[in-house]
Order: sequence, then C-alpha cells, then structure tokens
Amino acid sequence: MLEHIFNRRPPAVRRGGIKLWCFVALALSALFAALPIRPGVVIGESMFPTFKDGQIFLMRLLRDPKSLHRGDVVIFTIGGETCIKRVAGLPGDRLWGLDFDEMAGKPDYVTSDPKEIARLQRLVQASPAVGRVMEVVVPPRSVYVLGDATNNSYDSRYFGPVPLDAIKGRVVVASLFDHLRLRGAGYAHAATHNPKAHVPR
Repeated sequence: MLEHIFNRRPPAVRRGGIKLWCFVALALSALFAALPIRPGVVIGESMFPTFKDGQIFLMRLLRDPKSLHRGDVVIFTIGGETCIKRVAGLPGDRLWGLDFDEMAGKPDYVTSDPKEIARLQRLVQASPAVGRVMEVVVPPRSVYVLGDATNNSYDSRYFGPVPLDAIKGRVVVASLFDHLRLRGAGYAHAATHNPKAHVPR
C-alpha cells in the first residue's frame, strides 16, 4: 500500500514529462535534419574490401559538386535506384578501358593510370583476340564511378557517367564502424550486379 502511494505521480506531472520528451524529440529531429551528415549501411559486396556488407558509414550531403575529387566515395541515384561507388573520373577526364567484346562497345576494365594503359595496349597488340582498347571521355557535369570490387560491381561501365545532380553526398566516415554491421530499411545500401539499393533520407 505504501509503495503504491509513493509511486503515484500527479497527472499534471505526468503530462509535463510527456510534453518535455516530445519537445526533446522534436528538437533532436530538427537538429538532425539541419546537419549535413546522414548515416548509411552498405548492402552488397561491390565496394569490398573497403566497405563490407552491412557496414555503417556517415555521408556528408553534397553542397558543391565541384568539391568532388577522384577517389571520393559517393552516394547517388541512377535509374530510380541508389548506389555507393568510387569516383574514377571527373568532368572532362579521359579514361581508357579494355573492351573484351567489341560488339558491346563498353569497357569491361577501366583505368586512368598511364602505365596500366600502356600495358593494355601491349596486351592487345600481342593478342588481338583479347579485345580492344577504347577511350572513355567523361562528359561535362558528370562523373565516372566504379566499384572497388570491379568483377562484382554494377557501375558506370554499365549505366554510363553519373550526372552531378544525381549525387546525394560523399562518404566521410566508415573505418570507425568496421566491426559494426547493421541491416535495415531506410539506410543507404550498395549495389552489386543487382542495381537495387536504398539511401538514407
């Protein structure tokens, strides 16, 4: 009986507590919306070994597309789906690729390294049946993106350069979450050969 009496709280106090928690929740929501940082979760192996399946990362919303650099990992939407890839080429860059199937007209392997380009040219000269070396020029206001796991990645080799307007943000923190794995709706996902993916909103 005494325990029941001491644990009772006046209705006004309970209502005040509820209002306080509602205010705190709204304030945190507003603060989160104002911050340029969003969390994400990688789903897929296209960015392995840099990003593992289920790995958490933080993305900074992209305010100025001109701030992008080669090697940046970006989140973007293409064809109604969202992907995480690495920038291999900026607007105006010339890349070179090896097209194994000349009828396809798309490079199966892409590089901008002069030494690697020379190696590909020597390879094709020695064995023409391997394919052909082709040039890829990144159009204005676009970037060329690749997955780190090139043999298991759906990237610009298939859907072409990505418009800068389609880029949501740049991944800024990932290594801190190497040992933490999550899966869940509403977080960013990576695309492998299956291009379906989702990104934090």
